[in-house]
Amino acid sequence: MLAVPTWRSRRLARLGIAVWLCLAVAVLAVAAQAAPVHPARGQHPAHGGSAQGLKPDGTRGLASVQLAGDLNRELLRQLNAIRLRAGLPPLRRSRDLTEAAVAHSRSMAKYGYFSHTSYNGSLFWQRVEGYYRAPHGFRVYRVGENLMSGPAGVSAAAVIRSWMQSPPHRENLLSRWAEVGFGCVRAADAPGVFDGEAVAIVTADFGTRG
Repeated sequence: MLAVPTWRSRRLARLGIAVWLCLAVAVLAVAAQAAPVHPARGQHPAHGGSAQGLKPDGTRGLASVQLAGDLNRELLRQLNAIRLRAGLPPLRRSRDLTEAAVAHSRSMAKYGYFSHTSYNGSLFWQRVEGYYRAPHGFRVYRVGENLMSGPAGVSAAAVIRSWMQSPPHRENLLSRWAEVGFGCVRAADAPGVFDGEAVAIVTADFGTRG
């Protein structure tokens, strides 16, 4: 299931959000000791699955990008509070998923695009898999992703609220993942689709493996 990412009227007064749910659990849950199956084999790729790199409009590579560690920590705290109220176990912070999420947010801020498809044209799950590897002989390997872009001073509460108000994003937040990594960055003079504005960009990568 894919929700098309939006940057409404390219104005920072509204949040842009995007989500990708990888594959159904039934497809990804394979027998123990079976040969690993690629987690997205047979899935329709995001945005048509172009193998070509993205070519966003505007000046590229000029944004000053800084990691928003405070936003990362608060997002994890607030998400786990919501999950506990829903009777779900809290998510563990994954270093691998965090590295994947930070790298993607930095890339979007630097090159001025907003998409699950990576700047080099690789699909979401291909990018995440480069950091969050499926163990040999795995039984379950699932990954998912939410994106958000908005004003540079956006709060964790606003990010979570925007996702909770969108059914596919909410589904990712309340699914039975085990781990999560947040990549939150703030960029001044962000190029491309961000029109040179100061923005916050958030990538949330979810995973379960074992």
